[in-house]
Amino acid sequence: MASILFIGKIYNSREALIRAVDAIRRKYEVGHAIEGADADMVTAVFDLHPDREEKTAGREISHYEVRTYKFGTRAFFVVFTDGTSIDFSFEKALRHAYPATSKSAAFA
Repeated sequence: MASILFIGKIYNSREALIRAVDAIRRKYEVGHAIEGADADMVTAVFDLHPDREEKTAGREISHYEVRTYKFGTRAFFVVFTDGTSIDFSFEKALRHAYPATSKSAAFA
């Protein structure tokens, strides 16, 4: 796979991009809002998720958080302005947007 341009930064592979997003997931304490450039990156990843429309269901996004998920793992959650929230898989989003057979990819 060729390099990926993702929100202004070049990653040498999909796996490198996945590692960068995973570092954000590990960086934040459980329950804390993701902020700044990290929030921009998580927003861009969520925008790529194949089930984004279903997950948002017309609700307005307030922010993103890292929370404890199944079996004690950490996951990204979208928190909506109505107080509800839902998890999403950043790996699913990136693997959907950048399939292994892709020769090059860009998301600016």
